[in-house]
Amino acid sequence: MAKRTAVSRTTAGGVEVVYSVAISLDGFIAAEDGGVDWLHAAMVKGESYGLAEFHRSINGVLIGRKTYEQALGMGGFRGSSTPTWVFSRTLPASEKHALRITAAAPRDIVAALPAHGVTRAWLMGGGLLAASFLEEGLIDEVSIAVMPVVLGSGIPLFGPLRSYASMELIETKPYKGGALGLRYRPVRRMAPKTARQRSQRDSLAP
Repeated sequence: MAKRTAVSRTTAGGVEVVYSVAISLDGFIAAEDGGVDWLHAAMVKGESYGLAEFHRSINGVLIGRKTYEQALGMGGFRGSSTPTWVFSRTLPASEKHALRITAAAPRDIVAALPAHGVTRAWLMGGGLLAASFLEEGLIDEVSIAVMPVVLGSGIPLFGPLRSYASMELIETKPYKGGALGLRYRPVRRMAPKTARQRSQRDSLAP
């Protein structure tokens, strides 16, 4: 049964940024090479996973270069009229129709979204970009579909963070085939990891 709580907080200027992505049971959003074949294999025919409703709710897209290039390879973004910002330090800055490639800081782009008519933006990833948004307090909601797949390795939901982030669960929803939809709201930050904690973490790394 779904658990719902009203959500009203927005990052700035009435803009809401939602990090929405599917993950494996062990917390990866893609294989190490960026592949998501495992995701399509796990999806059950006839289950919408709330995608149509979510897509209708957003009017802007924020995406990292690697995720963007992966999506392009799958036929995404071609001819899309949804305002889209691709964050990249390697691709040349450009603006063509609704697509903008930028090296600007996430905070600057989010602040500019209202001028483009964006009120609810989909942060598609990847994990490194999501981590930078989270650390800047720019994420209003983390919406994940946990798929019944164990990858063993891959690209994590969030890249390395300088501090912990606490989340409040605002909705749970089961889907056919064993997947589970979870929605969280960032509520506060904890103290940065100490040098000792970082050393302990590094010593446990494979």
